[in-house]
Amino acid sequence: YYLLGQEAQSEGNWSQAFVWYTSARGDTSAQVAAANALRHWKGLDTARDFLHRLDERAPGLSPLWRGTEAGLLDAEGKTKQAYAILKETVQRFPVVEPLRYQQAILADTLGKGREALKLLKGLVQSQPDNAEYLNSYGYVLTMHTREYAKAYGYIRHALAMDSGNPAILDSMGWVLYKQGKPGKALDYLKRAYKGADGDPTVASHLIRVYLALGQKDQARVLLKKALTQSPDDAELKRLRKRLPQ
Repeated sequence: YYLLGQEAQSEGNWSQAFVWYTSARGDTSAQVAAANALRHWKGLDTARDFLHRLDERAPGLSPLWRGTEAGLLDAEGKTKQAYAILKETVQRFPVVEPLRYQQAILADTLGKGREALKLLKGLVQSQPDNAEYLNSYGYVLTMHTREYAKAYGYIRHALAMDSGNPAILDSMGWVLYKQGKPGKALDYLKRAYKGADGDPTVASHLIRVYLALGQKDQARVLLKKALTQSPDDAELKRLRKRLPQ
């Protein structure tokens, strides 16, 4: 049933995907996927109602349902509302680390860098070999502090455990750029962009490295492509002012 749901989803048939996912009644991953399918099919409010009913039937899985609800809200651009739900849920279930991680990422998105760093530091201390936590902590350190050597150490540790992960490759390239090493950053960011499916943040990092290396033609080509894929991205718009066509 889950595989059939994935097949319907890949075809954009959200109603059929929902039917298949909900048929896998004992599979929590399928129910999470069903909520997402319902968001695409019937809208956010209907998907949230579905999750609330699941919460009533299986309150022991409340952290999962609430985290999923926050993820759907964030996907709809309602990041502040998603963050509020996560903050309240983390207070109820403080030992559920995935919720704290989700809260940290949204806190950073909302400009709450200090809170994000505090949450991520706690997660890294709890799970020092979790590549996702290590990478996120290193990246947020890079973005909000000048502790680049410290950030590099966490990102290098993460990369040693998951060497092909585009997000970690992007973090490594970005911290090297921040350390004034654009030549070393270039290969990491090229590999990150290749695997990141046109992610505008990775594209903007690579464009900045091209500029630092004096490769303006490559920067222009990539910027044009990135803006075609993500025309509303604020960082790409800022770069466009620096690189008139």
